[in-house]
Amino acid sequence: MRNGQGEETVFIVDEDDAMRDSLRAMFEARGFKTLSFDAAAAFKAGHDGISRGCLIIDLIEPGYRALEILHSLAGEMERIPFVVLSDAYSRDLKALAREAGATTCVDKPFEPEYLVSVVRKALSTPA
Repeated sequence: MRNGQGEETVFIVDEDDAMRDSLRAMFEARGFKTLSFDAAAAFKAGHDGISRGCLIIDLIEPGYRALEILHSLAGEMERIPFVVLSDAYSRDLKALAREAGATTCVDKPFEPEYLVSVVRKALSTPA
């Protein structure tokens, strides 16, 4: 999917500055436009509700706040496919992420090309 400027946007949400910067550099090197946020609440506050793309979100936030945000986004804007990242999470957390609408769950560490392929697939899937 492309935004109004014809660029594919990858929205990155991760509380870790180094990981966020690494993801941003990885996707920009492959021609993607990126916007990054340090928390799910910051993404929700900063997203215009119209821009299309794929959200990559680290699910590890205090009190599973990211899941709450993801559930609330579904009713407030066009569907944005999202990919969940995490160092380690239980089967229950994966199920909750999928219930919230996650396209897939990717464990850290991951192969960069694998994550890029997951995002490309999500972007090519009709909303």
